[in-house]
Amino acid sequence: DVSDSGSPASKAAPMATPALQEGERAVVSGGKYDGQQGVVASVTAKSCTLLIDGKKTGNIPLEAVSRVGAAGAAAAVDVSDSGSSDSGAKVRALAIGASQDPSAEAKQKAVAADVDFREVRYVPRNLAATREGFPLPDVIDDVVTVKKWMEDSGPDVEVNRFVGRDDTNSLTRKAFLAKVDRLLAQPGELFILYYAGHGTDQSERLAAPGAFCMQKDGYVTLDDLINVWAGPQVTARRGQRFVIIADSCFSGALVERLKQIHLERKREGLPNLNVAVQSACGVRETSMGGVFTLPFVEKQMGKRASFDWKGAVPHKSVCTACRSYYKDGCPSCTKLHKAGFPRSVDEVQHPDYFTTWGADNVSAGGFRLRFYRRA
Repeated sequence: DVSDSGSPASKAAPMATPALQEGERAVVSGGKYDGQQGVVASVTAKSCTLLIDGKKTGNIPLEAVSRVGAAGAAAAVDVSDSGSSDSGAKVRALAIGASQDPSAEAKQKAVAADVDFREVRYVPRNLAATREGFPLPDVIDDVVTVKKWMEDSGPDVEVNRFVGRDDTNSLTRKAFLAKVDRLLAQPGELFILYYAGHGTDQSERLAAPGAFCMQKDGYVTLDDLINVWAGPQVTARRGQRFVIIADSCFSGALVERLKQIHLERKREGLPNLNVAVQSACGVRETSMGGVFTLPFVEKQMGKRASFDWKGAVPHKSVCTACRSYYKDGCPSCTKLHKAGFPRSVDEVQHPDYFTTWGADNVSAGGFRLRFYRRA
């Protein structure tokens, strides 16, 4: 230490910033791409190219590019307010389950996995389907599965979780959107909302198809979630991405709606929303038996998992009247099909996805999520 009374000459020279590396995220200052972030695709001694919204830029002078997280760079990424977390996680996730049948088994799982879930009276699983509101027996399993996967992904991920009990009004529209708002108000690069619960079909006129069914006061639509995400300040989301994973009936409608919104914004010259939707099933399909979440998570971990499509409806696989999986002309089969049960294994759940940045995956820090589609 050779410092003196504080004269400018005594101050240490700043450390040199390490050179940009391929695969890093960077932000541009000035020029055509001012304020935009992307992934470094190539670097030379004087310039680099970036991938922004899936498209490669031309050569950009190095002096106009800063690594995300460097001093003065990418201020728009930090949208935190006074109530935000300061954990430094690059990935923020929220796993929500709705309409869980409040069984003793579900409570035990919630306690063991540190999931917000309060005890109410026990309802036998074989009676659950007769209750008004159609409680779901296995939502807690899906939330715990997603929670463990994300927490095991490393220190870059922070996940919160909540399961709304059936018939207790613990997950209202207001509560749901408030939880999402808190998630998206934090600093981070990637935000993930996972939802397991009921979704609306096209016959429900009070909400758009695929909307999440809340307990007591309505629905949450994709447009609602985008409004919380972007609001009037969508440009502040450059360099951030929002992924919605929906294990709910008719969730394919959310994929189609996002495609429509993205196309409309492109026509109007509006900024990319940086939003993706992964659905558990198609527009007119039901998400049954918890067949989506577990194998989807196992695929994320590199396991050779398979989706047990026929196993999604084992209790309806054979018609008690005609003893077939499905038979044209059988009144019982026809009734089951109208209720949402498939005519063949090929009709069971076709997961789909759409990303507004055009890729089949998204990553931040050491975390990577791969989207899945069943043709």
